[in-house]
Amino acid sequence: CVAGCPTVVSDRPNSKSIVLNGQSHYNAGTGNMFQFGQQFSVSAWVNPSRIEQYRGLLQKVVVYDAIIGQYGQFQLMRKSNGVLAISLSTTSGKYEFDTGVGLPLRTWTHVAVTYDGAVLVIYTNGNEATRYAISGRVVDTDTGANDLRIGGWQKSKAIVGFFFSRYESGTPFVGGIDDIAVYQVALRAYEVRSLMQNTLTANNDLIVRPSDRVVVNVNLQNKLLGRTVKGLTTLTT
Repeated sequence: CVAGCPTVVSDRPNSKSIVLNGQSHYNAGTGNMFQFGQQFSVSAWVNPSRIEQYRGLLQKVVVYDAIIGQYGQFQLMRKSNGVLAISLSTTSGKYEFDTGVGLPLRTWTHVAVTYDGAVLVIYTNGNEATRYAISGRVVDTDTGANDLRIGGWQKSKAIVGFFFSRYESGTPFVGGIDDIAVYQVALRAYEVRSLMQNTLTANNDLIVRPSDRVVVNVNLQNKLLGRTVKGLTTLTT
């Protein structure tokens, strides 16, 4: 937890969600498990309870509430006007999208983003909302900020301009978040719907498709000789 732990409540059927107050959020840590790579999928149920208005007398202020992301690689956000925004850094450049997809106030919405190395697809409530043709492997443009943060920023998104210009600020999320899922593969449309409906096979953390190459760490005990055998097994489907 960062700046205190979010409250856990039961405000979704058969599920417990976290409620963020705009100060506390979760740090899920770093490591290979959070390297987005050539493909990835991220999904979550979100229920925003604050909508920031444009404010400032001489500047246009746009606030981005962080939903989930790893600074310098990928970030899922909700803008001041209630619209979903996404930033993504790949070997082809840095992309930022104002998707035009609304996340209504005080309403649970399932959001999913998939990337297969060529197309970024956004889903809401199991249906495709929009897509963007981009390319490249996801890269880390800030190696000093590799935490996967839920509901907050490791570094604040901030672009300060002059008078009558634009000011952008990254702020913690206010509202509920539930059922966060991160995959290192681009889920298909029916898989996104299954994820939303909670009908994916239990403990289905590994999705293997034709031509995929899976490397498994094996640790076996030879009871006859009393020795442990360790190694890697490669499976090509």
